[in-house]
Amino acid sequence: MAGGESGGVARRSRHLEPLVLGVIVVVGAVLRIRQYVAARAMFWDEVALADNFVTLGFPRIVTEQLANQQSAPPGYLVATQASVRLFGSSEQALRLVALLAGIATVALAAVIAVRLLNHIMARVALVAAIALSPALIHYANEVKQYSSDALALMAVVLLWSLRGTRHAVWWLAAGGFVIALGSAPGIFGLVALGLALVAQRLGGGGRPASGNALPGGSATPDWPLRTWVIIAGSWLAGVGVHALYTLRAGVDRAWMTQWWTDRGAFPPDSLTSLGDLDWYPLTVMRLSWVGIGAQGRELASSPPTGPLVVTVIVVALVVIAFVGRRDLRAPLGFMLLVPWALAELRVYPTYSRLSVYLIPVIVVAAAAGFDVVLGWKRPALSVMATAAVGVLLAIQGFISVSGFLDPLDDRDMRWALAEVSARFEPGDLLVVPSGTKIIVDWYAPMHLAGDVDRLNYAWADLTNGKAPGEIVTDPPPRIWIVHSHTITQGAEAGGVIEQSGYTTVCEFDDDGTYLSLLVRNDLAASVDPAVACVLNQPR
Repeated sequence: MAGGESGGVARRSRHLEPLVLGVIVVVGAVLRIRQYVAARAMFWDEVALADNFVTLGFPRIVTEQLANQQSAPPGYLVATQASVRLFGSSEQALRLVALLAGIATVALAAVIAVRLLNHIMARVALVAAIALSPALIHYANEVKQYSSDALALMAVVLLWSLRGTRHAVWWLAAGGFVIALGSAPGIFGLVALGLALVAQRLGGGGRPASGNALPGGSATPDWPLRTWVIIAGSWLAGVGVHALYTLRAGVDRAWMTQWWTDRGAFPPDSLTSLGDLDWYPLTVMRLSWVGIGAQGRELASSPPTGPLVVTVIVVALVVIAFVGRRDLRAPLGFMLLVPWALAELRVYPTYSRLSVYLIPVIVVAAAAGFDVVLGWKRPALSVMATAAVGVLLAIQGFISVSGFLDPLDDRDMRWALAEVSARFEPGDLLVVPSGTKIIVDWYAPMHLAGDVDRLNYAWADLTNGKAPGEIVTDPPPRIWIVHSHTITQGAEAGGVIEQSGYTTVCEFDDDGTYLSLLVRNDLAASVDPAVACVLNQPR
């Protein structure tokens, strides 16, 4: 009787599984669409890339070097350019490709979970971790290629799961070609996948240690040489087109490498002391936190090391996956080792937002480890593993639900310009530090319309400690300063101008958007800050 009841529960679970996974995919899509609908203002890096879609158009977008020190893969550029051509240059049109890539990543996670994992709890954990990932939600709403990079790596994992199917060769050939066009990290994933296919073939296959058969097959087929040639040729064709674009567009790799080197994104050049080794454990902690709890803004600046408990859980599950899932050891191992090797060679940093593409790999590996523990059928260990995974999902859920209730709306240059426009008086001067110039150039014509003509601008490079010439030769009665990203640079600009005979009467920072009003010293006594500094705060 007990066996019959157990079998009935198992059957009900199998019937409910598609519904449960489907609901999680919908939740992941809703979380991303919520941020998308909020349409927060673009920050510097987004505007710097978006400017190219407006000024270059097609085919120049993939034949000329991008302006503003930007780079992106050709597939992403073409897709986003098509969106701009169809829907205009709004934030939502520019972010449409990232949104669709983010939703597709969650959907692929459900397919991969069914194909690679045995236990429903592990499958649910995999899909939920991707659906609730704060970093993936954030970058599904940014005019950058990071969301499609994550999709590319998820697609690489899917290709691995399809290697034993009837049409595997065509899936691998066509899928690899598209991945190579659409994502530079996707090429790294294809390199890892190719190494894994060869390694498993030479090693005689590779089944799970538990012996459980998987729906997607567990061994690389004994393909004839022509099959390997078709797959490799298709991949090389995609890589070749991507490389041709890179050479044609003149992407400044040297500048980017130096930029990331200055920020500690690469391992130390030489290990002269034990202190130099801390880059490696800190990177493991960062990657663990990126995969579980880091939000977009955290990744855009200085990534946190992440809570130690998250790192311990993730690393433990990944190690268990490598021990208990021989069929996944090669692909996941190479997908983690190739980026590490590229970082050692100063080719591509495994750091900050550029490591977002590794989230699917980290999550799949951790979910596979959870699957292994559940397969051991040891109640105590299963309870511990389930509790640990529950902690990770709870962290993600808390952050993501908070974002759903209060979508990110920082660095809002639209708000700053509207405030200046509403309070601008004849003779006033608007000073914009050079780092913010491109954002003001973008938003002023779109959101202030006729007001643009009446605003008196001064683009200022205040790094030399000198006030703009307009202030020195003909000091205006009042000066406005707007700046994006950090309050310190805006405040430093105000300090430089104060040295030219001005007093700061209003100073306001709203989540990275700085706005201040300075009045000439001979007029400052007549200004009432209680009146001048009443701002329509966006929150």
